[in-house]
Amino acid sequence: MQTHLFQRYSQKENVDTANAMFLLARLKAYSSKKFYNVMQEILGLSNNFETMITMQTRGKKSIPDAVIFQDSFKILIETKRGDCFSEKQLKNHLEIFEDSNESYKALIALSNKSAGEAFDKDMEEYSKTKGVIYKHLSFEGLCDIVSQEIDEVKDTEFWEIIEDYRNYCFEDGLIDQEWKWLNVRSCVGTKDINLRLNLYYCALTAGPVKGYRYLGLYDDKRVVAIGQISHKIKAGFNDKGEFVFLETHGKMTEDIERRIFEVIEEVGKKEQYYVLVDEFYPTDFIKKSKRGLFGAKAFDLTQFLDKDVLDKNNKNPGAMIIAEKLKGKIWE
Repeated sequence: MQTHLFQRYSQKENVDTANAMFLLARLKAYSSKKFYNVMQEILGLSNNFETMITMQTRGKKSIPDAVIFQDSFKILIETKRGDCFSEKQLKNHLEIFEDSNESYKALIALSNKSAGEAFDKDMEEYSKTKGVIYKHLSFEGLCDIVSQEIDEVKDTEFWEIIEDYRNYCFEDGLIDQEWKWLNVRSCVGTKDINLRLNLYYCALTAGPVKGYRYLGLYDDKRVVAIGQISHKIKAGFNDKGEFVFLETHGKMTEDIERRIFEVIEEVGKKEQYYVLVDEFYPTDFIKKSKRGLFGAKAFDLTQFLDKDVLDKNNKNPGAMIIAEKLKGKIWE
């Protein structure tokens, strides 16, 4: 059973902010060095926020044997869904810094869409006059920056946290570039029926496959098949105790129902997610590290495929091409 760390159901923008801050707070508790590295990357600073220790630093009238110090900083966050940032609101936020004496002051506009290059540039220039750094940060950008500091093998505990946060962003539509994302799920013990029926199924506690165009099946230290998602269905019991399809994404057909009921005949009527693909294509996308795959893993395909295969101008090369191009490639 998968337990989610990040809230899924609450007032949208409030929970978006709370989850982002929870991620950063957990990172700070896990490793202050990694936390400060992330903040430097977000703000585009070369200076080191970490606690510094120097020996015999000369003062005006004396030289102490040692000095322990750290630059201070203050960051304000404004979170939106979409690009509806208010220039007036952001400039009002800047007034909060007027009595602040931190070494670094920053205002971050956190959203899934920028208000535009011109808007961001104007805010950056205006903020500079107030001694404040202004940055727009996307939810995807936050995921990527934190992920760069985390080693999947050495930082296993925190890797699961960032993956849960990324999945939350997908589920709530905060990362909307599904064309470049592959979701991989373990199919140990179910591979034959998955491949035969071109579907994947899991308990509701595993979480839905949302925000991805492609689904991969993992078995024996490698992704063995990839398909393009066509239908996502939630099955369970209604208030009357009847087993029904509670949610359907994609047009239901006799073939779709037949494939799902073949699974039900084998495993029984359970509350489950069913993810169907047009067809699973064989691949051999190899996991290098010793640790197996627990739960799910997201892959940004632009990190593995050439631009002529997958780019923003060619958003749908097809699962068959992707499966072929990933053969023999390595991931940690």
